[in-house]
Amino acid sequence: MKIRFDKMTIAFKEVIAVNQLTLEIPEGELVCLLGPSGCGKSTTLFALSGLYKTTSGRILFNEHDVSGLPPEKRGIGLVFQNYALYPHMTVEQNIMFPLENKRVPKKEAAQRALNAARLCKIEALLKRKPSQLSGGQQQRVAIARALVKNPTILLLDEPLSNLDARLRIEMREEIRRIQQETKITTVFVTHDQEEAMSISDRLVVMKEGVLQQTASPQEMYRNPANLFVAKFLGNPPINVVKGSVSKNKVTSGDLILCEKKYPDVEDCYIGIRPEGFKIAETEEDLKRSFKVKVDYCEVLGRDTTLHFTINNEPCKAIIISEGNIKSGDIVNLAVRRHSLHIFDGVTEERIDELK
Repeated sequence: MKIRFDKMTIAFKEVIAVNQLTLEIPEGELVCLLGPSGCGKSTTLFALSGLYKTTSGRILFNEHDVSGLPPEKRGIGLVFQNYALYPHMTVEQNIMFPLENKRVPKKEAAQRALNAARLCKIEALLKRKPSQLSGGQQQRVAIARALVKNPTILLLDEPLSNLDARLRIEMREEIRRIQQETKITTVFVTHDQEEAMSISDRLVVMKEGVLQQTASPQEMYRNPANLFVAKFLGNPPINVVKGSVSKNKVTSGDLILCEKKYPDVEDCYIGIRPEGFKIAETEEDLKRSFKVKVDYCEVLGRDTTLHFTINNEPCKAIIISEGNIKSGDIVNLAVRRHSLHIFDGVTEERIDELK
């Protein structure tokens, strides 16, 4: 099922939660709505499900306007953050519950529940109660209950936020497996950028109800549309310093960081990912390097993180550990090709290289 938002706005009294959202989600993709708390991602999900009404604009499923349809007529499977399982029912009864409301014959409902349980790898747990399950098992039950209706769209609202770190990784892999097996269009809401980047076909980043960028995870990481997206994605976060561009020289304070064909900009933000630096060793690298003093080093197995400053701003560089750099050293750093991003100092929008 293809989903399209056409200038959708949702307002609660004076607060505009989602503002003029125009977005298309292709059929069969797993798309993550990503952003900080209050950005409008859960509101968008609930509007998709029919739990919230649109103030203006439309929601279309395969070009059919569903904006006025109640939740039960949208063909949606919804998984909440807190699982919402019935404690007095067994796992099997929880999964079958949506089918009972649709008056599906008991024998057929039991078979469909078993099929959904097998897909989620919980068929051995059908006779247990939710209190006898781990958090990850409860999450699987919630997903099986959403899938048993054979929905055309699966919606997941921060489904992993109540799990510990190990279970989060396990369950996000399982969600991806289930989505790929079923080929169901899936919309996943999270504030965790690592989670979103690891499983999604496409990211949708929002800020204060406004769409910032939509792209594949790698494309968005490599080419953020603005400073907000650049800062939001990446761990450790991107280094950002103020600077300028003049005659193809990118400078911050007294340092020439690199030479690239950018339009002249008097006031800009310069973004460099920690892994975008390298120690200048070859003659070519030394020509385009700059010197920094290492404040301190963090050695983490294969990698070393160097802490230093550029124009009084703290920065980090992740390099391959060699054991010969220590606090207080002066090192020559060069910026890797395609690892530098320039953003306008006023609009904070990305400025592209000149062709």
